[in-house]
Amino acid sequence: MAATGDPTVVHAATRILVVEHEHAAAEELCGQLGSLGYHVCGRADTGAAAIDATAALRPDVVVINALLPGEISGIRAAAEIGGRLETPLLFLSANNDPDTVELALRAHPYAYLSKPFDLHELYAQIEVSLAKGRSDKQLRDAMQWYAATLRGVADSVVVTDAASRVRFLNPAAETLVGWRLAEAQGQDIDRVLQLQDADRNPLPSPLRQVLSAAPRPAMPQGLRVVPRGGESHVVEDSVAPIYSNQGKLLGAVMVLRDIQQRAAAEQRLRQSEERFRNAFDLAPGGMALAAADGRFVQVNAALCRLLRVTPDNLTGHKLDDFAADDATAAPHLELLHGGHGATVQFEQHLRAGGLDVWALVSVSLLRPDDGGGMLFQLHDITERKLAEARLARLAHFDALTGLPNRAAISEEIERQIALARRHGHRLAVVFLDLDYFKHVNDSLGHEAGDELLRVIGRRLRAAVRVSDMVGRLGGDEFVLLLPEIADLEDVMKVTAKIQAECLKPIHMLGHELRVGISLGASLFPDDAQDSRSLLRYADSAMYAAKAEGRHNLQFYRRDMTRGMEQRLRLGAHLRHALERQEFELYFQPIVALDSSRPRAAEALLRWNHPDLGLLGPDQFLPLAEDIGLGAALNAWVFQAACRAAAVWPAATPEPLRLSINVSPSQFRDHKLMQLIRQSLSASGLPPERLCVEITEHLMLGDNPHNRDICRQLKALGVQISVDDFGTGYSSLSYLSHFNPDELKIDRSLIRLLCDEAEHAAIVRAAIAMAHGLQLTVVTEGVENAQQHALLRAMGCDYGQGYWYLRPCPAAQFDAWLAGTMAARSGPTP
Repeated sequence: MAATGDPTVVHAATRILVVEHEHAAAEELCGQLGSLGYHVCGRADTGAAAIDATAALRPDVVVINALLPGEISGIRAAAEIGGRLETPLLFLSANNDPDTVELALRAHPYAYLSKPFDLHELYAQIEVSLAKGRSDKQLRDAMQWYAATLRGVADSVVVTDAASRVRFLNPAAETLVGWRLAEAQGQDIDRVLQLQDADRNPLPSPLRQVLSAAPRPAMPQGLRVVPRGGESHVVEDSVAPIYSNQGKLLGAVMVLRDIQQRAAAEQRLRQSEERFRNAFDLAPGGMALAAADGRFVQVNAALCRLLRVTPDNLTGHKLDDFAADDATAAPHLELLHGGHGATVQFEQHLRAGGLDVWALVSVSLLRPDDGGGMLFQLHDITERKLAEARLARLAHFDALTGLPNRAAISEEIERQIALARRHGHRLAVVFLDLDYFKHVNDSLGHEAGDELLRVIGRRLRAAVRVSDMVGRLGGDEFVLLLPEIADLEDVMKVTAKIQAECLKPIHMLGHELRVGISLGASLFPDDAQDSRSLLRYADSAMYAAKAEGRHNLQFYRRDMTRGMEQRLRLGAHLRHALERQEFELYFQPIVALDSSRPRAAEALLRWNHPDLGLLGPDQFLPLAEDIGLGAALNAWVFQAACRAAAVWPAATPEPLRLSINVSPSQFRDHKLMQLIRQSLSASGLPPERLCVEITEHLMLGDNPHNRDICRQLKALGVQISVDDFGTGYSSLSYLSHFNPDELKIDRSLIRLLCDEAEHAAIVRAAIAMAHGLQLTVVTEGVENAQQHALLRAMGCDYGQGYWYLRPCPAAQFDAWLAGTMAARSGPTP
């Protein structure tokens, strides 16, 4: 392939799939595409591989050799790629004989380039293919919109090509003519659409007359459609030719309205003036008889109700006197009087009694001897219009908070980027996440979580400028868009105000909540030039804020992207960790303070990551919950821990008990009791040797489901321990509802036990309270002899911590346990 120079590179992001069976030619072509700044996203050397690669990679353009060897030729593969996958493609071929070119054209390529070719020519053909591909996609999208719109129209719509063959029937037309679209397509219009006049005489198709450019005679009153296998229907019709932009006749469209009932009513009205007057006055829809100039002569009660005026104030007026905007009935009435059909129909926005009303207006000409009089029929479609407006709003606004949603946020960021670029301003995108929102959902329920999001949404909107935008991406994630930012100080001022607003107390279900927020910010043009990158970078900065202790603001730095990518990689690896047996249980003993004998052990999950080494649960369990692996990990922990505990030495006055922590989300799982029963049954571990630890803030969710789970656990013989007691989430009154066996005092109260009199007093009071409720007390985080001695003096029952033994693998724990039992005494500190 000859190359005479390097054209200017303007599309560095364009992804190209190269399909070439000759290796050297493929290598040279990939190099040339790379020199033009394109990204070769993949290569294939057969037609089948090209189809699979296109479906998988979704390139912007496929460059393919027309003459590929194998069962599926290059031309056949191209037809599949261009037709089914709708991907722009460009043929390269050393063979440009007419037969080959003719075959290639059947695949509808965007370009056909003969080898050898000039590099400029290759560049030009690719750019033309891209432009035409974008244009074709817009056309396809438009056609889908148009087709969906036509399918939803209540009137019957029939479309033919220039040869009078049926191309389209909407569902109403299918019902009217008795043909399904699949049957009618390609059929001659006269076979599908059979018309009669009022005397049941056949009529020629107006569509055929329009297509032949012959003057169309006025269709008679009482025009009928005779459906296949059914009774004829009286219809109104309108017909129009369809032209291309170049004026070429492409086909014609006919709209038919079934007016069978209305025609019968008009006939009855003509037979009897009294019956006409009754039907007119009592009609549920608004009706009016009007003179040729459109002024109302007679109106019914429904029209008066619709327009909120009395008959005296309506007679003599035109419909346009109530128009709420520039769209009036006058142009439609001109068409009617100009002989363009016997009826016109349109929608009109009216102002009635100070309120906005939308009406579907149908206007029909009366008998010629009426002097051009007309019958107006108005149907109130205000509710439909409001529903359409609501649907449009749902497409761009979050249903829960009423704030702009992800689509609206992205559109507004792009718009603000254009403005900032034009005026040389900065633009800040701030990603915001509520701290510990999951705890609120777990403890108070999703309804409380939804209300919290609504409150925060209102506070955010009230805390920013009118020119700023607040949107919700989903969950507890919000986005702030701050245009015209001079420097970082401006962002810090706005976010400080927002943090202060969010920290104000929120009273909900008898609880006072104070919500911290973690924020991450990215700037245009400093950090990125497009909305997607700005959002992604702000998200990375927000995760950095969480890692820094939450409730703070972090600005994007390039190293944050690496942290986000690492989290994504960790999530991908986590999905296979169970099947690769990378998880392991560690155990830590719980000892009696009066004798230092082990009485129980807590199972603790660890992940032996092949690259990162041993990871604690805080490094992967939240991520596991996010990606839906929480239930599988929970099942593995229960099954493995029960098997391990079943073989612990039983030669003690009280056999060693196993403690397993259950998160609030696991506790809500309706399969929890089934899992516990199966784990106990499979391992042979007696239920009384199992203790389920629930976190203290779970007691906030004092609901029938949680209480029922506790009752089932007690009935089974499993003990219940309240973990992390003292972290401030719950009221002591909830303890009686959950009826636990044990209270575990959180390590945060033990850390300063010997140094702070206040901490010692709190622990002493908790022990006394627990003993008063007949509960056993365990203290976590015992790390030295002084803490051990003081807790023992306070009457605490059990202790857990590094002073006795650090968490260790099952084999090491079994060895320690055997040695401790043999010595029949506690470990020497």
